[in-house]
Amino acid sequence: SPHKLRKTRKKRASRTHGYGRVGQHRGGGKRGGRGKAGLHKHG
Repeated sequence: SPHKLRKTRKKRASRTHGYGRVGQHRGGGKRGGRGKAGLHKHG
């Protein structure tokens, strides 16, 4: 299979996909956005 599918195939059965059971892939907001977002506001 092509490479981009490999991780998703592996994570199929994992339920949380490596993000944990409680906070699950949330919480960009506590850092003022994800990545370089919000650099002008607090940079």
